[in-house]
Amino acid sequence: MNVLFDAIWLVGCTPGTNMHGGLRVTYELAKRLAISKLVDTDFTLTDLNMQRYAQLQHFISEEFQIPNGRTVINNSMVLHGYYKFSKLLKTERGASLMGRHYTFLEPGQIKKYKIYHSPVEAIPDIVKKEKKIKPFLTALDLIALVKPEMAYAGFSELLYKVYQSIDANTTVLAISQSTKNDLLNYRKDIKAENVIVTYIAANKDVFYPDSENDRTVQILNKYNLEKNNYFFTLSAMARFKNTKHTIQSFLKYAAEFNNKDIKLLLVGRTREANYDTDIFAQYKSHPQIVFKDFLPEDELSVVYSNAVALLYMSLYEGFGLPILEAMQCGTAVICSNTSSMPEVIGNAGICIDPTDEDVLCESMNIMFTNTEKRKDYSSLGLERSKLFSWEKYTNDVINAYKRVL
Repeated sequence: MNVLFDAIWLVGCTPGTNMHGGLRVTYELAKRLAISKLVDTDFTLTDLNMQRYAQLQHFISEEFQIPNGRTVINNSMVLHGYYKFSKLLKTERGASLMGRHYTFLEPGQIKKYKIYHSPVEAIPDIVKKEKKIKPFLTALDLIALVKPEMAYAGFSELLYKVYQSIDANTTVLAISQSTKNDLLNYRKDIKAENVIVTYIAANKDVFYPDSENDRTVQILNKYNLEKNNYFFTLSAMARFKNTKHTIQSFLKYAAEFNNKDIKLLLVGRTREANYDTDIFAQYKSHPQIVFKDFLPEDELSVVYSNAVALLYMSLYEGFGLPILEAMQCGTAVICSNTSSMPEVIGNAGICIDPTDEDVLCESMNIMFTNTEKRKDYSSLGLERSKLFSWEKYTNDVINAYKRVL
């Protein structure tokens, strides 16, 4: 089964860092398709920039252990194709005129493929014109289209192009039932059978129970934290992540229950211009609040594992990876009862209204004071996390390819 995979997001990717959700899904799937014996995967770009092709070749060669050029290793190769454009279109100006949504391939090359898979970008017209090729699109979330007031500035236009590129021949792989529902409500012309739910995963080499050793103490000391004496939040600084509500609820809990030693660790970079200015100005000097833009990936298991609980009060998610990451670490979870998050947590944590301060305060108190309850949620979370893996996700994707063919 010949698959052509749009790997544009892998250009400039640095594995081992805290990738955002879309990049993580693209990387983990591409890595496994590259070595799968069930598919022959070529990698391409929706871009006319030859320098970026060279960067992609280097990335595939180094990261996936596939030599440069067209050498086949483990039934996979890097495709370095050329499309016959005029001299103008081969210039940077010409490339910008064409836009990014065009595959740099000769028409004859595209015919060899049974599957074209875009994990993030719009399906190119050249693919849709070849009716024997089955296009696949990964649907991460539709926040900019269904809840535009929550989205990052400029994101709606990009996402609009992506979801308008779907036609009757396209199969969509939604990362949650919630995302599938959003898509079917947004594009009522799409048939439900053309949207398949394929749940994503968290890296088991990064997220696992990690406590009670010298390294644990060293990392916690680095951030002035004590085991089971802090709540943890990992999310970008953006309105829909509901960070301010989390902070205000935490401080209300600490005051009402007279817990002057408990801390809240918030990790995440700003993803929305000026959103964090008032938050930092108001809370950065508070002794119980700790802000960090970034944590090294090899420290995350320790920070998750030794927290009282993960607080994840996002108003909207396509999946909600931090919830699964916490469960894999054996960390209790308090999360929102909106969008996809109930699908991820199941009965393995406390799922609440993300706008209710009193309920969040009471939930924090339960997690902090009731150690048996916390251990129960830890065990339930560890068990539930076994339902998700990148290997299962890749198999689900390949099975979707087979089903459509």
